[in-house]
Amino acid sequence: LWRDKPRMFAEKACHKCLEKEKFALGKTKIFFRTGQVALLERIRVETLSASAILIQSCWRGFVARRKFLVLRKSLLTIQLRYEKSAVIIQKYWRGYLVRRASIERRKKIVLVQCCVRRWLARRRLRELKIESRSVLHLQKLNTGLENKIIDLKMKLDLMTAERNRLARAEVTLEKLRAEMGILEAER
Repeated sequence: LWRDKPRMFAEKACHKCLEKEKFALGKTKIFFRTGQVALLERIRVETLSASAILIQSCWRGFVARRKFLVLRKSLLTIQLRYEKSAVIIQKYWRGYLVRRASIERRKKIVLVQCCVRRWLARRRLRELKIESRSVLHLQKLNTGLENKIIDLKMKLDLMTAERNRLARAEVTLEKLRAEMGILEAER
């Protein structure tokens, strides 16, 4: 407005800030009564101060916002690192717990297997002891039977030898009888 119609702008500005009798508009100038320039200067200074304060507050807000954003970004980065580290630690801790549980389970399985194998071995040992006792008993029986068999074999051999000797003696006797019969017949 002040570029297109400067007179209208000056009139509106003066009416806004001053009373009607305290100024007069000329063709190219504005005429003020005494003390009005100081009043306008004070208003100008107040307006400039208010504008400067507004600009400063906006600038400080901008700087604070930028500082806050940088701080928040740094904080988020630190939090992300912290969370990532926490996740890694949790991962390794959970892995450790699973490995430890697996090792414990394996130890328990091995212990159960050991107990079962020991029980089976003891049962087998008992069976073998019983079997060895029965084998020893059978061996003793066999030894007695073997001795009897040997005795009987020896007796059989003796009897066979005796029978053979008797058979030969009988044959010899028959020959002698036959010879005797021949000799008696010759006589």
